[in-house]
Amino acid sequence: FVMTDWGATHSVGAAKRGLDMEQPSPVVFRPGTFDMPHLRDAARRVLAATFHVRLDEQPSCKLPCAANRSTNQRTAAHLELATRSAASGVVLLQNNGVLPLDPQRVKTIAILGAAASASDTMNTWGPGSPYSGGGSGHVPAPDVVSPKKGIMDRARKAG
Repeated sequence: FVMTDWGATHSVGAAKRGLDMEQPSPVVFRPGTFDMPHLRDAARRVLAATFHVRLDEQPSCKLPCAANRSTNQRTAAHLELATRSAASGVVLLQNNGVLPLDPQRVKTIAILGAAASASDTMNTWGPGSPYSGGGSGHVPAPDVVSPKKGIMDRARKAG
C-alpha cells in the first residue's frame, strides 16, 4: 500500500491516484472529502498488507515495545550485509571510458558539495543528513565513509 511522508498530503487527488494512508492526521481521508469506492480500495490494500504479514494473529509487540526497540541491529553480519547491499546498489548511468580512474594517470580530482566530507548526524529527530534524511525514518549511521574519505583511502592504497 502507499503511505505519505509526514504531512505530505495536500489534495484529494493523491488518494484518487493510489494513496492509501496519510500521516499524521487526515487531510484526504476525512468525512465528506472522499468517495466510498476509493476509500474501500485504500482500506482493502492496507488490510491486505496487515493480513499478509499476519499482524492480525501475531502483533510484533505490545506497546510501548521497549524490548523490541532496544535490540541491537548493528551486528557485524548486519553491517556486512548493509555494506554489500550499498555497493551493489551503486549505478553508473554513463561511462565513456573514463572509469575506473587510472591511478598512474590521474593524480588530482575534485570532490565537491556539502556531502563530500559530511558525517551522519546522530540526532534522530533533527534535520537529517545527506545519507539518510531526517525525522522518524532516520537511522543513525556512525560509521559512514564519506566520498572524500573513501576516495582518499583508495588512492592511498593505490600509491
